[in-house]
This record gives sequence, C-alpha cells and structure tokens, in this order.
Amino acid sequence: MGSLKWCAAMIFSVLETSKKSEERVRNYLDLNYELQGQTVYLASDAGPGYAPQNLLDLLPGYIHGEYFLDRYHCLRKIKNTLGR
Repeated sequence: MGSLKWCAAMIFSVLETSKKSEERVRNYLDLNYELQGQTVYLASDAGPGYAPQNLLDLLPGYIHGEYFLDRYHCLRKIKNTLGR
C-alpha cells in the first residue's frame, strides 16, 4: 500500500448548472491532486443532488471512491484505514 496522506477539504458552493458544477469539481481534482490508484472518501446527507452515485460520478474513472451517509462514518472509516 502507498503512503497515506490527509488532504485539505475543499468546499464547492456554486450557483450554476449542475453540469458546470460537476465540471469544476472534476477539473479541480485533476489539476490539484495525483489521485491515480488512490481512494477518495465522500460523505453527504444524500439530499437532493447529493445522492451517493452523483458524488461518485464526479470522480475520474481511475479513482476508487467510497461513499458514507455522514461525517461520523466517513471519519471512522478513515481512522480504521490509517490504523489510528
């Protein structure tokens, strides 16, 4: 397994079409992170527009994503993965 690294959270709040917002998120990930072979953990309350598949679809195909319904379970998974 490669080295594990915490990345700063980025919050996107856009008053644009969902397609434009999705494009901005994908571009941000591609330009700022080398994610090939990495796992990205996603969490939301699954409200309108934030369904698990919508969020997982934002990730480029070469990235493994895991979705959690809330922050608590997401952080628990990260802690268990890191062994801390």
